[in-house]
Amino acid sequence: MKFEIMYEIPPMRGIFRTEINADSIKDAEEKIRLNPETANYRIREIKEIQ
Repeated sequence: MKFEIMYEIPPMRGIFRTEINADSIKDAEEKIRLNPETANYRIREIKEIQ
């Protein structure tokens, strides 16, 4: 499945979007949190896309 992640990167302002392949919303969130490059993202929303 593919998910769209809406996030902020502190202390910048603005909202960014990226797509990630994952098995579930929880899996997508874990992939973001455990990756050193994306660990400081402030996740606003995760939604499944087709």
